[in-house]
Amino acid sequence: MKKLDLSLLSNKQNKELIIFLILTIVIISLDFSFVLKSQWTNLLDMNQQLSQTRQKILKSDVDELRIDRLRERLEELSKTVTIAKQGIIGEEQIPDLMGKISKLADEVNLKIMQMIPQKEISDSNRFSTSAGEEYYIQPISLIARGDYHSLGKFLNKLEAYQVLIALKTIDIIPGSSRAAMQHNVRLSVFIFVVKKV
Repeated sequence: MKKLDLSLLSNKQNKELIIFLILTIVIISLDFSFVLKSQWTNLLDMNQQLSQTRQKILKSDVDELRIDRLRERLEELSKTVTIAKQGIIGEEQIPDLMGKISKLADEVNLKIMQMIPQKEISDSNRFSTSAGEEYYIQPISLIARGDYHSLGKFLNKLEAYQVLIALKTIDIIPGSSRAAMQHNVRLSVFIFVVKKV
């Protein structure tokens, strides 16, 4: 068995070196246990927070994409509503529209003898929106006189007119023998109206 040589410990310089090494090891271990350990723990916590932040960023990117899609859809719906509203007139425009219908009839040699808007409108023909508007269908009855050709032209002009007008009924009453080509016509039309509530 070999003997351990302790002669190195006898020298003062060697003793100082050994003490220095021991102190360095103690300081390093203390530093690791107090300072570096807490920094390591903080680093692990920051890594976890960073991971959560990444997930939130990804979720916010997805949410932003959804918001963009919803905004595009809202714009499409808004355009659709605007287009749909173009043929709907305000309640105050009904007398003006009736005048324009008379002019359309005059243009095609159809004589309007009577035009009466119906006063009572059923609740089934009304609906309100949350924007404070009430939409309803306004029936108008017309009695006119003319031939088939002028009646056809008049109906064509009504259909092409920028206001939504729907023909509900048409009754043609044959004319008398002296005016064989002229007939009395009863029309019932609907116009679509909006009113601020």
